[in-house]
Amino acid sequence: MKALLCILASTLLLAGPTIANDLLVPVATIAASNVLSLAFSPEGDVLALGAGQEILLIDPQHWTERARLVGHEGAIATVAFGPEGRLASGSWDKTLRLWDTKTGETLHLLDRYGAYVSAAAISPDGALLAAASLESHLAVGLIVWTCASTGRNLRTAILTMGARRTALGGGTAVDADWIRCLAFSPDGATLASGADDRTVTLWDTSTHREVELLEGHAGAVHALDFSPDGSTLAVGTWRSVDLWDVASRTRVTSLGGHVREVRAVVYSPVGPLLATAGHDGTIRLWDAVRHELLSETRVLTPQTGVRAPRTQGILALAFCPNGSFLVSSDTDGMVRVWSVVEEGP
Repeated sequence: MKALLCILASTLLLAGPTIANDLLVPVATIAASNVLSLAFSPEGDVLALGAGQEILLIDPQHWTERARLVGHEGAIATVAFGPEGRLASGSWDKTLRLWDTKTGETLHLLDRYGAYVSAAAISPDGALLAAASLESHLAVGLIVWTCASTGRNLRTAILTMGARRTALGGGTAVDADWIRCLAFSPDGATLASGADDRTVTLWDTSTHREVELLEGHAGAVHALDFSPDGSTLAVGTWRSVDLWDVASRTRVTSLGGHVREVRAVVYSPVGPLLATAGHDGTIRLWDAVRHELLSETRVLTPQTGVRAPRTQGILALAFCPNGSFLVSSDTDGMVRVWSVVEEGP
């Protein structure tokens, strides 16, 4: 079954920087394998890496390890920060954990669904913790926990989703949806979920009802992000990023150029910039208003052929809250820190 969780504070919104021609400058690398998810704290003072079965807490001042959170017994698929140092994590061990990153202790262990946790997202006001998971190959659904600011007194509400039979990008036929990614709108009123059946579902977080189904993507949906003003939803899919107008529920354009699955899409919190990356080993930066490609940075050269690994390339992206750094993780076991270059006025 697919589940949902919530926690976080609102993102810092500042006047956007003017981006120069050479957008990304490498400034640091962190050796950490199997990093499937990255998250900055709302204040930008901690970077969390879901690395294998552990969570590494990184100090962004020097990009050095501050602490490790240990407790999961399976690969960590998703991490999401909340207020006051709280961090949510979901794992292949079929549990969700809520951590106090200041003390390193587990505040809550949610293990009652028997499901692989695949994604998590947090509402901007910190009231909702959303997670998606797969209980079996045929049962799908979403669960939302409404929680107090303390993270206690969790209550569940089920969002019903019917399984749709379809084929993934790449041609693999499946008999169930697997929700790969989640994103809250900036006002917290809408939750978007992306699935293997090439669809994005928009949910009303107050009524827990489906309000729209966005269809016609080229493949499975691996990544979602709303623009800072909430007007646009970026959808990472097979070889492209589809941009949807949220108000009219219409596709504005598709950003091409990637040659394999797009695994990460993320808007800069402070400027008209969209970063995309995926299995082709490249990070592409776009003008989010004009939809123009600004730069392309090759991080890895993907392996090809019969014996090539099924999953390769870039796995995750995260902007720091002030937009000055972009962090990427890849299948080479490296987390790379990039400075986003700005021009003066």
